[in-house]
Amino acid sequence: SDRGIVGGYPDGLFRPDAPLTHAQLAKLMTITMKWSLIKPPENRFSDVPTDSPLFPNVETVAARGVMRGYNDGTFRPNAPVQRAEAVQAWVTAAGWKLQKAGSGLFLDVPAGNPALPYLESAQAHGVLAPDAKGNFRPSAPMTRGEMSRLIYRYLQQAERREPDVPLVDGGPE
Repeated sequence: SDRGIVGGYPDGLFRPDAPLTHAQLAKLMTITMKWSLIKPPENRFSDVPTDSPLFPNVETVAARGVMRGYNDGTFRPNAPVQRAEAVQAWVTAAGWKLQKAGSGLFLDVPAGNPALPYLESAQAHGVLAPDAKGNFRPSAPMTRGEMSRLIYRYLQQAERREPDVPLVDGGPE
């Protein structure tokens, strides 16, 4: 919150256990990655009108290929984002090379799961770890608190990088 990335609600609460929505994830990503927002004249998603305050955030992550909508032409901005979906978007945004799946680190994510290389990449970069039982719960909603922790770890990792190595916008893999 000190960096202006996450904030609370008007009532002064943060609600760390509340599910993170697709639109909130889009906003967090554009702010953290310091991406210039785009605002095309027409919306690409039928449920994100051009006058929505989060329209530029949604359009920016979609244009960068970080988050995609659904086959029905919607983005579902107010729907909770699944944990695996959020990590996949984050790894894509960071430009990290996908890890070869198969470490067995996340016990509830089978070897054939398409999210596994993203999860293992996030783990290799120090922003994600399995819970005490070795699980990740890929289909569960990502909470505001969990995403805040991931962003915090990402920023810590970024500060440890060499100053001449870009971290975002297609940085090294």
